[in-house]
Amino acid sequence: MDRRNFLKDSSLFLTCGTLVAAASGEVDSPGGTDWTPTTDSRLELDGFPAPPTTSVMRPGSRLRLRTDSPSLAVRFTISTPPNKYIYLGVFGQAGLAVYVDDRYLTTVIPTDPTNPPPLTSDVPIFSGQPRRMRSITIYSPIMATCSIDAVGVPTDAHFEKPRPYRLDKPVVYYGTSITNGFFAAQAGVTYEALLGRRLNLDYVVVGNIAKPGDLRMASVLADVDACAYVLDYTHNVTSIKFLRDTFLTMVETLRGKRPDTPIVCITPIYWAGVENPSVPTAQPEDEREELKREVVRAAVRNCRAKGDNKVFLVEGYDLLGPDQADGITDGGHPNSLGFYWMSQGLEPAMRKILGL
Repeated sequence: MDRRNFLKDSSLFLTCGTLVAAASGEVDSPGGTDWTPTTDSRLELDGFPAPPTTSVMRPGSRLRLRTDSPSLAVRFTISTPPNKYIYLGVFGQAGLAVYVDDRYLTTVIPTDPTNPPPLTSDVPIFSGQPRRMRSITIYSPIMATCSIDAVGVPTDAHFEKPRPYRLDKPVVYYGTSITNGFFAAQAGVTYEALLGRRLNLDYVVVGNIAKPGDLRMASVLADVDACAYVLDYTHNVTSIKFLRDTFLTMVETLRGKRPDTPIVCITPIYWAGVENPSVPTAQPEDEREELKREVVRAAVRNCRAKGDNKVFLVEGYDLLGPDQADGITDGGHPNSLGFYWMSQGLEPAMRKILGL
C-alpha cells in the first residue's frame, strides 16, 4: 500500500505539526520570482502519508528540493496559534528549519507570530549566493499545524530531482511526544531527523498518540511498506498490566502483515524521577519505568525464542541514561542535546539492523 494513503482513522491521533502540499494550481509570481507550488513534481514531500482529512496532521515532514537558485523564499501558512505550547517557543513550535546540503542554515517563523491564525507568510531564506546546485531540506514545525504553499526562486532557476535516499523504504517510528521532538530547539534536531541525515534515510513519525499502545495502530503502521519499524511508545503507557497485555501483540500483529521487516523495540529512556500524578505514590517512578523495560525485554525474548530473529531490543538507557540528565528539559522530554545523544545511541543498532 502507498504510504501516502495510510492513517485512515483520525481518532487514533492527536493533531500535530505537518508539512502539507498546497492545493494544486498556479501561485502568483511577482517581481521576477517564480512561486513554485509544492505540488510541482520537481519538489518532494517526504516523511508522511497524505492525510485523509486536514484534521490528521503528521510531524516529521520534510520538503526537499535541489536547485541552482542564488536565492530562495518560502510561502507557508500556520493555522494554529504559534504560542499554544509556549514552553516550546515559536522557533520550536512554529518554525520551519532549513538545511542546505545537510547543514543547518536557519529557522523561519511567521512574519508576525503574535497575530491570530491562520498566518500566511512569504519569508526569504537566502539571497545573493553563487549559482550552484544545492540540496535544500525544509523541516515542518514540531507542533503547529503548517502548510508549505510554495517556494520562491528567480524565473531562470533550474531544478533537479532531490538526492535519492540510501534505502527505498522509510523507517517508521511509533512513539510519543518525545518522538515528535518536544523541547527540540528546532525541527531538524529531533533524533529521527539527526539520524535520517547521518544515514541518509527517509522516515515517518507517528507520535503524540492519543492512546499509546492501541492495537489498531499495528495495522495502521503496517500499511506503510517500511525498511524497519521502531516502537518507542512505552513512556506514555501508565498501566503495566495494559503494556503486558498489548506490547507483544503489537509486535506480532506487525509481523503478521510484514513478515520480513525488522522491528526495533526501545525500552524507556531515563525519566529523571518526575512526579506523575497517575502513578501510585507507593510505586516510585524509576521502579515503574523498570517494569516497563522488562515487559519490552520479555516480548523480544519471546519472539526470538520462536525463531523471529528480526525483532531487536534497544535499551533506552543506551540512548539517554542517568549520566546524560543534562539532555532533559522538564524531567522527561529530551532537549536538543538529549536528542543528539539519542541519535548517536541508536545509530550503531540501525546500521547493523539495516546493513548500512
